Order: sequence, then structure tokens, then C-alpha cells
Amino acid sequence: MTQEHTHQLLTEFAEIQSKSKKKDLTQLNSDHHVIIDMILKHPEMTDKEIGISCGMNHPNMSRMRRSPLFQQELSRRKEELSHIVKAEIEAAERNAQDILNEAATKAANTLVSLTESDNDSVKLKSVTEILNRTGTTGKESESAKVYIQADQLNLLTTVLQETSDFSPSLKVIDAK
Repeated sequence: MTQEHTHQLLTEFAEIQSKSKKKDLTQLNSDHHVIIDMILKHPEMTDKEIGISCGMNHPNMSRMRRSPLFQQELSRRKEELSHIVKAEIEAAERNAQDILNEAATKAANTLVSLTESDNDSVKLKSVTEILNRTGTTGKESESAKVYIQADQLNLLTTVLQETSDFSPSLKVIDAK
């Protein structure tokens, strides 16, 4: 075999090899978009399972998945889907908050209406609950404190002792 003949055989072999090799995708068709949909809708499925369900053999499926164009489109679609899901979650959260706010308003109105009850126990419980929830009971406030000079306190104590049922419950604060 001559050198020229060997070169010719090698050239023909290289041409056959290049023709038999599938090139990277240059354009996506509808089948590719169906496969992308399958990948996004069924992340639990393997490439082999998706390929079988779409009528594509495993080597072609792998080659297609490695294609930069396919990868780019898949990434774009994932990002798009992520924005849609995020927007839907935010809308659902707003809707839930609106429902809870409406229920809280109804509950508050019910509690207020119970203050008009004929049952004194119900009335007392509802009023107490309203005061507790609005933070107006159980805490000392500045407006409830009274400062009295020592000589005024002695006079007040004398007057109170002369009245019936005096029980000292004043808290003396040293206000020096």
C-alpha cells in the first residue's frame, strides 16, 4: 500500500466519521420543547425514561442534553418557571393574609358585640378580653400614678381612717 493510497483511505475514513457524528443542535424543534417540558414537569424521571416516553434512544437523548443550545433553553425555562412559582406563592400568601385579616375583624366585632350580652359573665369576659388584647389592663401606666407629699399623705390617711372600711392599699414611692 502506497503512502498516497493510505492518505486517501484516512481521508475517506475521516469523512465517514464526521458524517456519522451528530453535530450539536443549531435549532430547537417542537420535540425538543416537549422534552424540556417533560424534564420540568417530571424531575424524578431519568433521561432514559424521558427518552423512551418521547421515542428517543438513550445516546441521542444524552447528546441532546449536552448540547449548549438545549442547556441554554432548559436554564431559561427553569428561570421563567421559578419566577412564575414565586409570583404564585406571593399571591397565595397575600390571599391568606387577607382571609386572616377579615377573620380577625369578624372576631373582634363578635367580641365587641358580646359586651352587650344579657349574661353578666359573658359581658365581663368579653370586656376583660378586649382590655387584655388592647394592652390596657394588667400594667401600671404613668397616668395611674399619683405623687403626694408626705404631709398630704398623713392628712389623706387620717381622713380615710375616719371613713368606714379603710384598707390601706396605697403604694408609697420615695420621690426624692
